[in-house]
Amino acid sequence: MIGRLSSLKLLEQAVELSPSGTERAHATTRLGWVLCHVRGYRAGADAFAAALAERPEDDALLVEIHQGIAWCAHYAALPDALEHAGTALELAERTGDPKLVASALSCASFLEALTGRAMPLDAIERAVRLGVSPDWFQI
Repeated sequence: MIGRLSSLKLLEQAVELSPSGTERAHATTRLGWVLCHVRGYRAGADAFAAALAERPEDDALLVEIHQGIAWCAHYAALPDALEHAGTALELAERTGDPKLVASALSCASFLEALTGRAMPLDAIERAVRLGVSPDWFQI
């Protein structure tokens, strides 16, 4: 528990000390992931919303922010989660980065599977065909 609290405090300080814009959005996004696991989805969602409000000029960061919002929303507001996952996928495709696209396809496919409709096999197969793995996985 001490390690988590120390990490949380350091990230909170990083957010406070970061200049507004992309740099603060990046620090706030990292804080959002930690908050999801330490304080719950609502706290994480608030951090991701704050990161988005910084209006970062980095599409890869925007992909991660929208995935974070989607992850936080999936337990209570699946339609909102799907919308943010779709935005993340559009942004990832715009970058052309196969790792970002694979990550966004993974997130969107996971959330689509939660709807109870048919498995999104086309999207899953597309992610596999990219032949890359995202740098990290939330799911």
